[in-house]
Amino acid sequence: MNIKTASNDCLIIEDALAYLECTVQSYMPSGDRILIYAVVERGKVLQNNGITAIQHRKSGSHY
Repeated sequence: MNIKTASNDCLIIEDALAYLECTVQSYMPSGDRILIYAVVERGKVLQNNGITAIQHRKSGSHY
């Protein structure tokens, strides 16, 4: 796996589709999860032709 260091000292996996460098502004416990509010400071698309693995729900009432 090829990795490099971002400007905020986090690791970037160079085989990824893209990356974001964020700074956490606040967080809030919410049941069995933690909600994190962060500001994106930098990022880059590394592969233009990749397919993302994303799941979009219209409602959070069921999983």
